[in-house]
Amino acid sequence: MKVESKNVISHYIFSARMSDLQGTIPSELAALSRLAILSFNTNSLVGTIPPELGKLIDSIFWISTFGNMLTGTVPMEVGELNLRALIIFDNLLSGEIPPNLFGKQESSLVILEAANNKFSGTIPPVRRQRQIEYFTLDRNGHTGTLPPSLYAQPQLLELNVGDN
Repeated sequence: MKVESKNVISHYIFSARMSDLQGTIPSELAALSRLAILSFNTNSLVGTIPPELGKLIDSIFWISTFGNMLTGTVPMEVGELNLRALIIFDNLLSGEIPPNLFGKQESSLVILEAANNKFSGTIPPVRRQRQIEYFTLDRNGHTGTLPPSLYAQPQLLELNVGDN
């Protein structure tokens, strides 16, 4: 499916939601240089989120892989992307949320839904984030206190960090 932008540049959506897929997310998707939206929701995918997706820095703005059995950490390369949404809840992901997800000069992230995984460590500070609306990290293994910068988000509609 094509999506036309204001600049008349075609972008593509790869959606395989509820398709009964098994196996891993193919790293070859990084070759789709105009991929804007990647959605593998509610399948039986295993393995890790491919770090090669970091090559899509100029096109991808939405990654949604909720409801699978993905393991490992969220690659630092994904933190470098200009994502509007990272929806990865209901998996088996672990480690820390990449600090570079929010550490950029100004992040475009609006939605971070990462509940019900095995994340640990502290929640990274949210720097210069003006648009975040949904921030859910509940049902993980986070420790420490919430970064004060999280409370200062003017557009925040949902903040859920319970059961950590």
